[in-house]
Amino acid sequence: MQCLKFSLFISIVFCCLVSEPALAAPGGKIASKFFDGFWGKMLFIGLFILFLPLITMNWLKQNRAIKRTRRDLVLLSNYSDAFNIFNLTERVFETYRRVHTCWSDQNLEGARNYMTEWLLRNQQEQYLNKWKMNGLVNICTIRKITSVEPYGVIHSADLNDHEGTKLIIRIVAKMQDYLKDEKTGEIIEGSEEYKKVSKIWTFTLTEGHWLLSNIEECDTLMSYIKNLNYLPTIESLEKRQENGKG
Repeated sequence: MQCLKFSLFISIVFCCLVSEPALAAPGGKIASKFFDGFWGKMLFIGLFILFLPLITMNWLKQNRAIKRTRRDLVLLSNYSDAFNIFNLTERVFETYRRVHTCWSDQNLEGARNYMTEWLLRNQQEQYLNKWKMNGLVNICTIRKITSVEPYGVIHSADLNDHEGTKLIIRIVAKMQDYLKDEKTGEIIEGSEEYKKVSKIWTFTLTEGHWLLSNIEECDTLMSYIKNLNYLPTIESLEKRQENGKG
């Protein structure tokens, strides 16, 4: 249990080094201000130096996960165009921008073709509707998507049927993200400054289309990477399918 907590702490530190935590963008997480201010930043630098070897090890694990996932996507693209890396990346970019635009408009209906029904209802009711009732609006303005990296393919294990396959993607973008009072214009949380924000988005293949099915903070990333060790490779699925035909 202690090892799990320690690994979680390291992954949080690593993610914070790469980007600012999200404020209240899709996913609804309000940022912690623990590392704000002079002493907070000094503490952060000290922790980074102290845990640099473990942070480096996690960085290497992340790179291995990306390489495996890209290889899996190449192999799966032989079975379905849904796994073509260029088409998939375009879909992710389009979904990210569409969801954030609708989020700022306080109405996710315009993103219905990009999200699962469950996630759309959850985000609309859990966050947007409540903020609207309180006269608040979350402004999310994307300047640039700086990184889109795949960290795992959770396949349905049947290469003839890809329905329900999940793809774990880490997205980093430079953006504004703040909560303000609609009437007064007062900023309640965050600032108008553009910062790098990192999130883990899960896409699920549904009737041939990739739909956003979950949004998480980047501290969940290492648990996904660990689970990759227990997932069969696409090569092993191919061999199993060939043996079944034989």
